[in-house]
Amino acid sequence: MLPCSKGDRWLPMTTDKRDGQVPDDSSESPVDATLELDLTQVEQAVEQYLASPGDVQRKELVAQLTALDDQIAKSDAYESSVFGSGIFGHASKGLIIGETSDLPFVDEVATAVFQAQVALVRAAKLEIEEPTPKTMDDLGAAFQTLKRH
Repeated sequence: MLPCSKGDRWLPMTTDKRDGQVPDDSSESPVDATLELDLTQVEQAVEQYLASPGDVQRKELVAQLTALDDQIAKSDAYESSVFGSGIFGHASKGLIIGETSDLPFVDEVATAVFQAQVALVRAAKLEIEEPTPKTMDDLGAAFQTLKRH
């Protein structure tokens, strides 16, 4: 089963990694383009699941969450490796959310949107792990919050 997002390293992000300050709603966060694509695909799978919560949509949502988890694992591995670290004269790692190389493709994503995407992923994982009427309602609410941004 998918790991609960509570322990994921990047999900509870509340500060801008560039300067350690809590961003305001109008700020943007640098996000690895592949991570952002995976988040968008989870969003689309959630939309389909909410419209028709059947086995096919559930399997697609699980597949998209798994792909996202794989991307996060790649980022974690890069962050913990010495490749691209200051040891070799490169800029420090961790400036781009979800980066997996020293030359990432970057999307500037509104911080409020990124935070709403994180909340959606958390809600989707809880719905997949232990579906209840409450987790379904929470998933719908997280989806609507993201759509408002």
